[in-house]
Amino acid sequence: MRPKSIILFERVVAASLVLGLLGIFLYWENSAAAIRQVGLGTGFLAGVMLITFGLYFLLLWLIARRRSRVAAWIYIVLTGLSLVTGLIGIPAMLQGQPLHIALTVVQYGLNFLSVLLLFRRDSRDWLAGKDNPQYDRVFD
Repeated sequence: MRPKSIILFERVVAASLVLGLLGIFLYWENSAAAIRQVGLGTGFLAGVMLITFGLYFLLLWLIARRRSRVAAWIYIVLTGLSLVTGLIGIPAMLQGQPLHIALTVVQYGLNFLSVLLLFRRDSRDWLAGKDNPQYDRVFD
């Protein structure tokens, strides 16, 4: 049985991905205009987004269902880089629409929470292959 931290991790990452997809859907034209300014087409943008979401869904599955410690560390590093990039991009982000800013901030918060969940004792034990009957109890 999977520990509560891993179940919560899975839900938090899924919520973050849904928010990301919602942001893409709502602000596709803005992103497409920005990518055209650098001489690339919307096909490139769509491809990058498909690859990115595919990678995160794969990492989510490997971590939450297959107990992959390697995938967990890849996820942690990629999420950390994303958070650093987000911090660097705050001035540009604040020029956007309020709903887009809110979606982005919530998504970054969920990503930060998801990383913290991977460092909880029950998550670490589970990823290390240790089964513990106490996984069913409330967070310690």
